[in-house]
Amino acid sequence: MLIVGNHSGGTLIADTFVFGQHFYDRLGPERRFHRLAHDLVFKVSGLRALVERYGTVPASPANMTCALRRNAALLV
Repeated sequence: MLIVGNHSGGTLIADTFVFGQHFYDRLGPERRFHRLAHDLVFKVSGLRALVERYGTVPASPANMTCALRRNAALLV
C-alpha cells in the first residue's frame, strides 16, 4: 500500500503522526507501516531516534522498494 500525503505544516509534521495513529487504530499494530522522510530529519540531533521508533526511514527509491516488498504500508 502506497499512501501519498500532502502535509501543509512545512517542517512541522504533526499530520504524519496523527495519520499513523489512525492507521494503527484501523488496521492494528501488526500491520507494517513506514514513513519516508527527508534526509535532513535524520541529521537533527535527537530527531532521528524519535522518528525511527515509529518506522520512519530516509526517503529513497531503495527504501521505498524494500518497504513495499515487505508488504508494508508506506507513507510518502
